[in-house]
Amino acid sequence: MIDCHAHINSEEFDKDRDAVLRDAGSAGISAILDSGTNLKENKKVLELAKQFKILKPSLGWQPNQLDKKAASENLEFIKETTNQFVAIGEIGLDYWFRGSGNQGHRGSELPTANRKPQTEIFKMYIELAKELDLPIVTHSRSAGK
Repeated sequence: MIDCHAHINSEEFDKDRDAVLRDAGSAGISAILDSGTNLKENKKVLELAKQFKILKPSLGWQPNQLDKKAASENLEFIKETTNQFVAIGEIGLDYWFRGSGNQGHRGSELPTANRKPQTEIFKMYIELAKELDLPIVTHSRSAGK
């Protein structure tokens, strides 16, 4: 069995990552696709994959990060580390919007102005996946409406 979308690199796992991965292996999980969502996480994903055979790295960009310059820098890092990962992602679209001070309350659709940069960045990463002939791990929230 394979877990095809996880974030084992998340700091929430820093205290018990070893035990979580050991338990996953004992439960019959043979591989976990660990997805990064920014440059810092992508570097951590690659390092963790060197430490834990069960982890398979997937490098990507979380859609709510609208900084195209940072997204491009991350894309360059991914190109530089080709052959060290098995997929591109997570990447995608996220039209769920909580707004400032609205945490814990029902969200609303993302303002239309923020959709264009998400779409442009998503397309950049899709093109990279095509160029590298790699699968994509998709993030999609409220984007199908």
